[in-house]
Amino acid sequence: MFSYLPLGLRRRNPLTLRATPVDDTLCRQFFTQPADGRHCQYEALRAVFLDGLSQKDVAARFGYSYDAFRQLVHEFRQACNAGNPPPFSLRPHGGGLPPNLPRRLSAYPSRPPMRGP
Repeated sequence: MFSYLPLGLRRRNPLTLRATPVDDTLCRQFFTQPADGRHCQYEALRAVFLDGLSQKDVAARFGYSYDAFRQLVHEFRQACNAGNPPPFSLRPHGGGLPPNLPRRLSAYPSRPPMRGP
């Protein structure tokens, strides 16, 4: 049976059948501390659009200036509304984009986060 309890409250890990939970610290850091610019953009935008966090909080968390992050959100929203969301990962079918998206998106610029003073 899968447990939704925090790691410290679980008695057994159902995936490994061990009494102690697996330490997933490095796996969590992959999502909370992205090293690549595109991955950082993805996680920051995801925090706004799926987790419902404020742009100001997300900008601070991911090292963007508030104005630069607002611009990134604006550009992402415009691209999505035009049916051209940026590809954040390459697809295994070859072109890097889903088959129903135009090929011109492969040139979407990668912008590393701006660090504030």
